[in-house]
Amino acid sequence: MPSREDAAFYDLDDEGVLAFVQTTSLQARARRRLTIPLSRTKFYSDTREDGMKRIFIFSLAFLLTFAVSLPAKVKVNPGVYTNTALGGDFDFKFWKEMFKGGYPGKPGNVLQALGEGFIFNQAKLVNVVPWAAPAPGSSDINVYAYKSTYGGGMLTLNPSGPWCDAGTLKATSMSITNYSSQDPPLTGILKFHLVITGTFDNAPDYNFIVHAQYEGQPEVKYDPYTGLPAFQRGMDADVAIEITGPAAAPSKKKGKKAASFIEGDF
Repeated sequence: MPSREDAAFYDLDDEGVLAFVQTTSLQARARRRLTIPLSRTKFYSDTREDGMKRIFIFSLAFLLTFAVSLPAKVKVNPGVYTNTALGGDFDFKFWKEMFKGGYPGKPGNVLQALGEGFIFNQAKLVNVVPWAAPAPGSSDINVYAYKSTYGGGMLTLNPSGPWCDAGTLKATSMSITNYSSQDPPLTGILKFHLVITGTFDNAPDYNFIVHAQYEGQPEVKYDPYTGLPAFQRGMDADVAIEITGPAAAPSKKKGKKAASFIEGDF
């Protein structure tokens, strides 16, 4: 049976956790001086203060993380927008085709483009078939030799362009078709008409269609070890982006009609 001198007190366990300890009479005598009320000890006061600080910091971090994780609301501006080469609304930077498949027209090649307020990337060539007609759905009269279909791809539009005032529009499910001619490959004059259509992932009420037309001699880089073409790139193109959907509140950003190679409003 425990004696009258058995005692109980608070102590730190092996892992530094505050614990309630029951002692025998011998232990109680050895630790009698430690059985003062815990609330009067500096250790308890400091521990409690530190604990409150930790709770406050954890709560603040949780609220910040939650706020950051909330998607920004996108304010879409439907309309037809063209790049400045056509007297329009945004600057086009470059387009680039990386020959991951080893040569022009090979599956696995990756197409990308960059401009003010938009990024198009991760589009991989799936197949190429002969074509002997203009690109459908436009007033482009060029006759193209090939029709190329791409899979995957991501289109991102941000408020740096005229198409939205807030948030970022993203699309990952789209149809990507390129009509092109180049004879001979790599060194001849390249002509293409790229058509991209789809719906925005985070604004499903809005559809888009992109027309991009190029004619010129692109820059070609070769792999120094294999001698195979690594990529080709052009620093200009005529681009028109149309976004359709519910009417939005008036925006300060004004869209202009597309160039002549777009037939009407698509």
